[in-house]
Amino acid sequence: MRRLTSEAESKSKPFNHDSLHRVAPHYHEWAEMYGKTFLYWFGVKPRLTLADPDSIKEVLPNSTSGSFDKLGFNSLSEMLFGRGLAGLKGKTWVVRRKLASQAFNMEVVKAAPQQAFGKNIRHLVKLSGLQVGGLI
Repeated sequence: MRRLTSEAESKSKPFNHDSLHRVAPHYHEWAEMYGKTFLYWFGVKPRLTLADPDSIKEVLPNSTSGSFDKLGFNSLSEMLFGRGLAGLKGKTWVVRRKLASQAFNMEVVKAAPQQAFGKNIRHLVKLSGLQVGGLI
C-alpha cells in the first residue's frame, strides 16, 4: 500500500472529482482487479467493499443486525468531514437524518426559487413596465 500511495503522490494529474486513484490508490487498483464488490482483510477483520449502488441499497436497510457497520474516521478524515451525517452512527444519525431529509423534500426544493427570487422578480417587472399575466 505504501508503494501505491507513493506512486500516486508522485504523479501529477489534473484535479477532478475522480480522485480515488490519488486518495486511496489501493482501493482503485483492487476495484480494477476484482470488480466493484470485493473482500479484503484489514488486520484480522474482513472488510467488504461495495461500489455498486444496487448492492448498497440492498445491504444498508437490512443492516439492523449489526453485521454491517460504518467504519470510523481516523483523526485526519474526521477533520475533513467533520461531524456530519457521513460519520454519525446510531440515534444521533437518525435524528440528524430526519432533520436533513426535511430540507431536501421535493416540495421545499421546488418552492425555494420562488421564495428566494419572487419579490425581486416582481419588482423588476414593475420597473420595466411589462405586463405579465398570471405568471407572478
